[in-house]
Amino acid sequence: MDEATLKYYAHGKLLLTGEYLVLKGAKALALPLKLGQSMMITPGNQKNIIIWDAASPGGSWFSCEFQLPGFKIIHSTNSEKAELLKKNFKTIQQLNPEFPFQKGFSIQTNLEFDPQWGFGSSSTLVANLASWTNVNPYRLNELVFKGSGYDISCANANNPVFYRKNEKLIPVNLDYPF
Repeated sequence: MDEATLKYYAHGKLLLTGEYLVLKGAKALALPLKLGQSMMITPGNQKNIIIWDAASPGGSWFSCEFQLPGFKIIHSTNSEKAELLKKNFKTIQQLNPEFPFQKGFSIQTNLEFDPQWGFGSSSTLVANLASWTNVNPYRLNELVFKGSGYDISCANANNPVFYRKNEKLIPVNLDYPF
């Protein structure tokens, strides 16, 4: 990894209490997982192109390329995922218009769990993208996914937390051998 490579990591999540009520403002108990998602960004070989490669324990599970500006999808292995990623990029551009998307990047993500397990492939992505682009991860999550944000709270936490939307996180010490 050279000096120009940036690396980010976010923990997956597990909601123990609150289920759908957390969307309505209920207090929830959430656990950050030991498993998560890493993201590596290197300057692109092609100006004005973002190349995206996503891997999981099962191997490559998504790739695409975007033309800048505008995030035009040039190639994708899954058009629905590509459109969702494009929505993330466009929302980031609104939240931080100064971010230099015109440069072009090569981005590699690696999930440490199967994306179908529900451990937070989207929330870890949002947390990593927000860290990279210096935007508020809760705002990005709200605008793109309309979620409660509890999963975002787990992404950068090292311990269980009590989460309630728009309130300060409360760390929890669970004396239980998980």
